[in-house]
Amino acid sequence: MASSYYSYSMQLLSQQVIDDVLTILISIRAVKIIIPIHTKEFIMLDHSIPQDMCSISGNFFVIWGALAFLGLVSILGSSAWIFQWLFVDVTFEKWQRKTNPEYPTPKKVRDEIVLMLKGVAFSTICPSLAIYLRSSNNRNLSFSQAYCTFSEENVYGIQYHLIQFMGIVLLSDLYEWFYHRLGHIYKPFWEVHRHHHIFFNPSPFSVISDEFVDQFARSLPLVVFPMLVPINMELMFATYAVFFYFYGVYLHCGHEVDWIVDAHHPILNTSYQHYVHHAKSVFKKPYHTGFFFKLWDQWAGSLYPDSKCDCITCQRRQHGKRTQEQYKKVFKPDYSILWKDASVWWGSVKNDNPHAKSTTTATTGASS
Repeated sequence: MASSYYSYSMQLLSQQVIDDVLTILISIRAVKIIIPIHTKEFIMLDHSIPQDMCSISGNFFVIWGALAFLGLVSILGSSAWIFQWLFVDVTFEKWQRKTNPEYPTPKKVRDEIVLMLKGVAFSTICPSLAIYLRSSNNRNLSFSQAYCTFSEENVYGIQYHLIQFMGIVLLSDLYEWFYHRLGHIYKPFWEVHRHHHIFFNPSPFSVISDEFVDQFARSLPLVVFPMLVPINMELMFATYAVFFYFYGVYLHCGHEVDWIVDAHHPILNTSYQHYVHHAKSVFKKPYHTGFFFKLWDQWAGSLYPDSKCDCITCQRRQHGKRTQEQYKKVFKPDYSILWKDASVWWGSVKNDNPHAKSTTTATTGASS
């Protein structure tokens, strides 16, 4: 009897997991091309799959697990692709646009990935809670005013959704700047945030390589916004998952795209500003704690001085274009050990940069 009850319970749980994963995917309408409607019959579920996020009726931990899984796959995929392109398939032309001429060691990249995995787990708590509070089981019990694109509550036009998008970006960026700044001004916040600054020469894997407190706090707007105003939950999630994360990959890629947006752009933070933040911004020095916009740091007087700028444009102007001779002297780590040798994930990494001593000042400064 106990055995059959356990088997039945696990069957229901597995059905719920599959339902929630498919629901999150199907809520992105284009995915219907990949996942046809008859998928439900193929996996032989005996109840209908919800058609958007608002109609999910799952257990909170099941929703959290589904989001964490999808987040892990998408984050690893997007970061790994950029890392392969810029850090593994290295060329002289790509190196010429790398702000720091040195490459991070395999050990640092490994540590970024490990901390990133922790970040995925905790950064998905708040979005899971937002879905749970708006779910069909809790619609009459929560304070959520969230709605979905094709739900009955969506009585708003394109203009309102454009205003929503701009509001999400501006308010989230202001909140990120303020919270991030706290991490450089007050000691208790710095003790949490300083772990992110171990990666003073970042790679795309370091976007959410933070301790769990930081990741939870940064995702809080996903719960708070729907409690304050009617908001399209699918638009909000897409803004964070696509717009924010991919801009974060750019900020942490360590390479400048000055033909698109120069480091001296008056409004936008670029990958150079974020490199400066990782390398120079320590306790009591909150340089460029904003994400998208320089506006907040301009108000607070926390921009890195132009007189000290060493972006690619300034390096070329002041010191001449980087030469082939300089490129040949740069140590290029063999990152393939990260996927070829499993022992590096719990042991030491043998082929770290032999010139790493030259960067110990930055490491010490970021950890003090």
